[in-house]
Amino acid sequence: MKLLIAAIFSLVCMPIMALTPYAQLSSDKDQAAGSGNIVQMEQVDGVSGILVHQGLSSTLIEVEKAGLYIVIAAPQSMAIVGCLDLWFRVNDEDVDNSNVRLCQTDENQTDVIISQGALCLAKRDKLKIVMSGTGIESTKPTNEPLIPAIIFTMYYAGNCN
Repeated sequence: MKLLIAAIFSLVCMPIMALTPYAQLSSDKDQAAGSGNIVQMEQVDGVSGILVHQGLSSTLIEVEKAGLYIVIAAPQSMAIVGCLDLWFRVNDEDVDNSNVRLCQTDENQTDVIISQGALCLAKRDKLKIVMSGTGIESTKPTNEPLIPAIIFTMYYAGNCN
């Protein structure tokens, strides 16, 4: 019976889950933020139904299916004194109320900030992650996985109403 249930799940549920658009991206590169730089996420950890365009120093995410998307960006700030701002941009327009800020007073400190949102996107909309201020960095602890400069996740959540 357990085998039959597992087979039914594999035949019915797995194809549906595979059709849900999502992207999981990250970066192992330190990136200076400057003023309004686009974040590079050169590591494609998983993607389906979303196009990821890699530039020399930036990443553009293009939606293939219109709908509501949950978008989460989690950068690790550089270990320097100053502030890091990070926000979303769709079709070259900044998304209202998507900016987050982390200010550090210790040059030996890093931290992770989260910018997240539910975005209603049309087919062919283009999403960028933008930052200004200090920058982001990756860290490779001994005998542990990489701490990426950014971990980015987005997934389709349904129709927009």
